[in-house]
Amino acid sequence: MTVKKAFAIFLLLAMMLCASAAFAEEVEYTFNKLEYDKGITTISWTKSREDDGAKYLLIMIDGGNDVKQKFIAIEPENNAIHTDQMIPGQNYFVYLVDENFSILAANDYSVPDVPTFEDGLLKDTSIKVKLETREFPTSTGKAKKVNALSAQKIIDGLKDQSIYYGVKYHMQMPKLAKPRTFFVTVVFESPDGFMTVERATDITFDRVNGGFQEIWWEIAGPEFFYDLYNSNERIPTGTYKIHLYWDGMKVNTSEFKVGE
Repeated sequence: MTVKKAFAIFLLLAMMLCASAAFAEEVEYTFNKLEYDKGITTISWTKSREDDGAKYLLIMIDGGNDVKQKFIAIEPENNAIHTDQMIPGQNYFVYLVDENFSILAANDYSVPDVPTFEDGLLKDTSIKVKLETREFPTSTGKAKKVNALSAQKIIDGLKDQSIYYGVKYHMQMPKLAKPRTFFVTVVFESPDGFMTVERATDITFDRVNGGFQEIWWEIAGPEFFYDLYNSNERIPTGTYKIHLYWDGMKVNTSEFKVGE
């Protein structure tokens, strides 16, 4: 065997070994069934080996139109993520990516529709929601009532960060026999279908001796308008919706308008 032929065989073997190693390093992923429980969504998966380089799970609503939706990036732990940012009844694209955001695996999920709220004697009709359109000047740090919301004013305020807009979100409960804690999720939706979770948190409603238990946010919506404008470079006019869930059950849908 000549030196030249021996070197050619060595080179071929080396290439075969490299190809074999690359094939061996390929990781296979299997996504499990989505779980939704009391406002928290769990997405999990199995993989053929552990040191695979998976860094984030990217989640985005399948809006089904030309509206750009917001990506949510979550770091997995033990081959799973748990998030309060997924909305009942919505379809999602999910992408498992490495630190360079190269896609390792992908899947589609649908968060199931949820029942209407009921907990003992409490029903969805027991909870009253009131909205009041508001502005929040950064110079004063205090929210105040405005008669109407303007798309152009919202955009101008976001551009120079001088003033933000939204609504006072007010929940009213009947008299309770004892304090009750619920996981409260508030979802904003634009007229063209852009959706985000604005608030997701445990709230305890205390027992009151008379009247109603009332809890409110002085202004909700600035983060929603920020995400909407950054994603689509516009604030559409029309009717906006706010969906309310307690412990993953539907409580209320309220509406407000944004003019020109």
